[in-house]
Amino acid sequence: MTLLEIMLVFAIMASFILFSINQYQQFKLESSFMDIKTNVDVLFQAMGRFYQGNCRNLSDYSVATEKGVTPTIIPGALAPAPNGPLDYSTPNLTYPIDIETQLISYLPNNWPTFVPEVDTTNGYTASFIFFNNAKNAYQCWWVPSAKKVSCGAVQAIEPNQPNKVAFWLVQVSVKISNDLTGDKTKVFLGATGASCASSKPDVCDASGTLNYLIWQQLPTKSGSAINSDLWVSQSQEVMFNQQYTHDVMYEMATPDYYTSNTPYTDQYYLCGN
Repeated sequence: MTLLEIMLVFAIMASFILFSINQYQQFKLESSFMDIKTNVDVLFQAMGRFYQGNCRNLSDYSVATEKGVTPTIIPGALAPAPNGPLDYSTPNLTYPIDIETQLISYLPNNWPTFVPEVDTTNGYTASFIFFNNAKNAYQCWWVPSAKKVSCGAVQAIEPNQPNKVAFWLVQVSVKISNDLTGDKTKVFLGATGASCASSKPDVCDASGTLNYLIWQQLPTKSGSAINSDLWVSQSQEVMFNQQYTHDVMYEMATPDYYTSNTPYTDQYYLCGN
């Protein structure tokens, strides 16, 4: 065997080794994509369960009836004032979640799956973000003589009047470790389906080095994975209560409805109805 043949054999072996290393690294990277997405999905399901149990005012009705006393309102952590702890009129209202204490009972024992690319100190953070948007409130009617539709003027918007749509948004962020330039985080952005890459854990901000992946979605999006009879009945129960306690057209067309009907019941809150 000549020296040239020996060198050729070593070159082929080196090529196979390099190819195997590259394939292994690619496999690890793709595995990390899946593991991060799985951890985030499980966290979203836990947040959905927390939302279901805490975004309403509870009443110990059965106990109170048995004792012959007035039921006591037991507000959830996300329930609105005056019975609940949160003032929904607060600008930029955010409710941070302590995963280790508030969600521990909703998470499996083996969560999270270890991912080398995720920071081990504060890799996962979660919070609820409150949005309170106004919608145009006006009435339209058909005018037979003119053969056209006429609409009234847009009504003045009062604080918390039923022409405001309020909802909670679940936000989960993941910190990518050892990424000094943000390039690795950008790669993970598309592969994991995150909403944005950010330099901050609580808001989409691209002004600095991108080290965080942020997901945002409604808490009901993971409702199909939540095993509870209450989850199915809640929307029907709320709809029934609204139909029998509200005159939607009257409330929207009456500018002073909010001031002349105190206490009032907000119609478009997802919790506290």
